[in-house]
Amino acid sequence: MSLSIYEIVLADIKTAMKSREKDKLECLRLIANEVKMHAINNKLALPASNSISINILTKMVKQRNDSISQFEKAGREDLAQKEQAQLALIKEYLPTQLTETETKQLVSKIINSSGIESGKQIGLLMVEVKKLPAGTIDMSLVSKIAKELLQ
Repeated sequence: MSLSIYEIVLADIKTAMKSREKDKLECLRLIANEVKMHAINNKLALPASNSISINILTKMVKQRNDSISQFEKAGREDLAQKEQAQLALIKEYLPTQLTETETKQLVSKIINSSGIESGKQIGLLMVEVKKLPAGTIDMSLVSKIAKELLQ
């Protein structure tokens, strides 16, 4: 039986503690706490399913990206670098995402097969895209590509 993402993070916490990697340990604990809090708030058992963990990690990626842009605007490169390091670590636990080219091909295929003709039907496209495995596609990129293709 393979380990869940949550169990892998817990094992990596132990490893980071033993090797005294303070920054990595801090980020791993954040991940574990987010998953644990989600489980508690929704009365779920731990270890959380991978789909739940992926959703939480995706949310954390978005938060880090927002923080990085805010810190860079404010001229706080030190904080931006810390967030970038956390972002890289969080992404290690996510499935490999489709590239921009692959995403564009997928969006084109869905548009052609489902008969979507205008930007008003982007919601239908998003429903189809969400049927794909969680974490494998950047939804903001899908939205951007869909708007370009449906103009």
